[in-house]
Amino acid sequence: MRSYGKSVKGTGPVLEDAYDIRREGIFTIMVISDGIGGENGGETASQIASKRASELTADLLMDRQQMIPYEEFSDRMTSVFQKINKEIVLEASGDPSLLGMGATLTVAVIAGREVLIAHIGDSRAYLIHGSSVTRLTEDHTLASELLKNSSITMEEYLVHEGRNKLVRSLGENKFITPDIYRYNIIYGDMILLMTDGAYGVLSEKDISLCLKEHNDLETCAEKILELAGSGGSKDDMTAVMTLVVPDREKEHGI
Repeated sequence: MRSYGKSVKGTGPVLEDAYDIRREGIFTIMVISDGIGGENGGETASQIASKRASELTADLLMDRQQMIPYEEFSDRMTSVFQKINKEIVLEASGDPSLLGMGATLTVAVIAGREVLIAHIGDSRAYLIHGSSVTRLTEDHTLASELLKNSSITMEEYLVHEGRNKLVRSLGENKFITPDIYRYNIIYGDMILLMTDGAYGVLSEKDISLCLKEHNDLETCAEKILELAGSGGSKDDMTAVMTLVVPDREKEHGI
């Protein structure tokens, strides 16, 4: 696998996005998180979420020689997300400046020709297959819930103030459950994770056109963020990408 990630700070005082990429044996682990709760809380929450998710997922996969079964991944990653949620709530309870902090969290695990994803919040995972860009996760926002329930139209969704109101995230003092997904992939596919500051002003067509013009991961990720910035995004922006290649080619990247 070959991977690359980059964050760009928006107009706020601190960067509240965080990401991590790591290899654990045959696995590539991609993590992205977007903090909630102002300049202190948001930065702290996303750092806790990304760091702990990367560590705990790597522990889960250690010494495995094949992809973890879906059911076990679902059970174990639900426990991982609940553990991180408790850590964020506990951290906030000890510091008044951190009260109300939270974070989105999306974790993608790639091995061979499969990708497993655990997800909560409104960061996104995409599958890029040739010129096709397919979203793999659902946003946990009020507007997305209304759209899913046919309470609003797509036209209404695009301008709905609830697009930025999370209904599920880390940092809630209650039992939380992530969405779990499994997808088949082939060599040459790419997995892309983005925070809402990046995808919020881009369409899947924009992403596809950007990827057509650039071949390497580093340039692709940077051009996506550049395009989002020129499209008017003032939020923090993060893009994390992995190109699915046989392990013998891993010397070209992470």
